[in-house]
Amino acid sequence: MKPHQMTSTDFVAQAKAIKIENNERMWMVMFGNDHVLISAETPELAKAGAHYIYCSNAVFFNDPDNVGLCLDDNLPSMPTDEVLEPYPDLLMWKIEMATDVASEGTSSLGNLLHGEQPTDPNTQAWN
Repeated sequence: MKPHQMTSTDFVAQAKAIKIENNERMWMVMFGNDHVLISAETPELAKAGAHYIYCSNAVFFNDPDNVGLCLDDNLPSMPTDEVLEPYPDLLMWKIEMATDVASEGTSSLGNLLHGEQPTDPNTQAWN
């Protein structure tokens, strides 16, 4: 499972935060082969901040305004509402994006709101 597919609680429990030498507030948060550098007071806050970054990146790359910025093979799935629950700004972005896309007729609002990828290969929302 990828970080943006996990709840913050699960991610914080599984990720590892390593203090960067010679810097009181800098941490390297590792999850599998991925890592994020982040400034935080504690390892738990660093891991929570890293989870926000992973979720924000996933929403960003799934925004139709950002089509082509991520290779299709590396395009992260859209985080679920449960995953985004602690991040009202990201959840609102996802809802607004889905509403905009649905009003343009390029995708199903229901699919976008539930983090599903479109099944129509001609849909440009994710390609």
